[in-house]
Amino acid sequence: MSHILFINTTNSQPIYAQPIASTLFYTNKGKDLFLIDCGEGIANQLIQMKVPIERIRGIIITSSQANRSSGIGGIVHIISFSTKGKITIVGPKGIKMLVDSLFEYCGEKSPEPINYIELNVTEITQLNICNIQFTVIPSVHNNSIPNYGIICQIKNRQLNQKTVVMFNGDIRNFSPLINHIQNNKIQIDMLVYDYIINQNTKIQRKCECPTPDIISNIVNGCICPSKFVIRCYSSKCVEKEINEIINHIQNETQIQTLVAYNGTNVTLF
Repeated sequence: MSHILFINTTNSQPIYAQPIASTLFYTNKGKDLFLIDCGEGIANQLIQMKVPIERIRGIIITSSQANRSSGIGGIVHIISFSTKGKITIVGPKGIKMLVDSLFEYCGEKSPEPINYIELNVTEITQLNICNIQFTVIPSVHNNSIPNYGIICQIKNRQLNQKTVVMFNGDIRNFSPLINHIQNNKIQIDMLVYDYIINQNTKIQRKCECPTPDIISNIVNGCICPSKFVIRCYSSKCVEKEINEIINHIQNETQIQTLVAYNGTNVTLF
C-alpha cells in the first residue's frame, strides 16, 4: 500500500509563531519512504510515531527557511547510523554545506552514501528515486527566498499511477507550477496545500489560507485534482474559515476536499 502521512511538530517554531510540518510518502508497499521538508523536531516526531526511519530513501527540502530545513542535520545523522543504503537529499543551494558543517562541528565525517542534488532557482529539476518520479518547480518568496512546489508520480505493481502536487505555505506565486501542470496536461490525483495560522500575540492572530489564486484555478477548472487536501497545523485552526473553503470548492466543483492534521493518513493505492 502507498499512502501519505502528514506530520506536524507544532511545538517547534524556529521562525517565531510559525509551526512546522513535514510530509512522508510511503511507497512500494512501505519499503521506500520519502520525507518532504525537515524542520526542527522532526526526528523526534518520527520516532514517536514509530516511523521506520531506516527506510527513508530521499529527503526533499522545499524552502531554505528554518521551519522547513533546520532539522536536516539530526535526521541525516539518525539515518546514516540506521541504514547502509544510499540516501538522496534534494534542496536549495547550500544544503550539502549545511549538513557537512554539522557533522564537522560534531567531529564526525559526513556519510558517504548521500547523493546531494542542489536545486536551481530558475530551472525545473526532475529526478527518479526508487522508481518514484519527482518534479521540483521553483517559485520565489519575498523576492529572495527560494521555494519549490513538488509533483510526485507514484506507480504500483499494476503500473497504475497516482500524481500528488504539493504547494508549501510560503509560496505566493503559483504560476510556474500551474503552467507546468497545464502545459504537460498532468492529471492530479491529490493537491496538498498548507493552511497556516500564526499566533503572533495572545490577542492578535494572523491567518493565511489557500489564496484565491489556488481556489479560482480549481473552481475554474484550470487544475482539476481528484482530491484537495488542506493541511492544518493544529486543531485550533479556525473551523469556520476551513469549512467555507471546503463548501465553496465542493459546491462549485464536486471535488472531494479533506482536512489533514498531525498523524492523518491518506491512501493513494
